[in-house]
Amino acid sequence: MSYFEVGMASIIAIKFCIYNILEQKINFEVSFVLLVTEFFIAMIIIGLVYKRNNIEPEDSELDEFLLKYGTLFEEFYNRGISDWIYYPMLILRKISLMVLSTTSIPGNIAIFISGIFSFANLIYSWYVRPYKSKISLIYNIAIEIIILSVHAVVFATHNNLVRFSKHSLALACIWIIFAGWMLNSLYSILSILLRIKEYIYNRKVRVGIEAADTSPVNLVVSSYRNNKFSETSQDIIFSKRL
Repeated sequence: MSYFEVGMASIIAIKFCIYNILEQKINFEVSFVLLVTEFFIAMIIIGLVYKRNNIEPEDSELDEFLLKYGTLFEEFYNRGISDWIYYPMLILRKISLMVLSTTSIPGNIAIFISGIFSFANLIYSWYVRPYKSKISLIYNIAIEIIILSVHAVVFATHNNLVRFSKHSLALACIWIIFAGWMLNSLYSILSILLRIKEYIYNRKVRVGIEAADTSPVNLVVSSYRNNKFSETSQDIIFSKRL
C-alpha cells in the first residue's frame, strides 16, 4: 500500500470511527491484532536502521547486510541514521493513528494530531532530504501536502471554521484525493520507465565493455615440416566474458 493510501485510510478511519471500541468489540480485536503487527514491524525496522548505522563502510559484514535488507535503504543516501528513519516514522505514524482510532478521542482532536504527523513528515522530507532521487523527494513532499490539505478541509469543516455544505466538502475531498491518486499513479509509471531506461543503459555499458575487452592477439605458430621449423603468424581473437 502506498504512503498516500495509508494516509487516506487513516483519515477515513478516524473520521468515521471504524475501530471505535465503544461500538463494536470485534473491531477492537481486529485493530488490536493490526496494532501489534505494526508495532512488531516497527521494532524490526528500527533495529535494522540501528544495525545499519553501526556497520562501517569498510566492514565485510556490510555486503551481507545489504544483500538481505538492501532494498530498505537503496532509495536513500548513506550519510547516517537520519536518512534511514523514513520507514520507522511511517510505521509509528500508522500505529499512532490506529491508537487514536481505538479510543474515544473526539474526531477533531484526532484529525489535528494526525495532521501534526503529516506536517512532521513534510518538514523531515524537506529539511533532511534523504532521497537520492529528486523525483522521490518531490513526490513525497507533494503527497504530504495533499494529505495535509485533506486534514485541513476536514478539520476546518468539523470545527465550523468554514461554511461548507456536505456536498461541497465531499466534492473538495474527492478532488484532493483524486489528485493524490493521480500523482501516485504517475509516480509509479515514471519509476517503471526510469528502471527500464536504467536497465537499457546498463546493458549498453556491458556490451561496450565486452567489445572493448575483445581484441586481436598476434600468435606465432611453429610447425615442423620437411625436416625444418617454419613459423606462421595468425590473428586470434580472445573474448573476455563478464
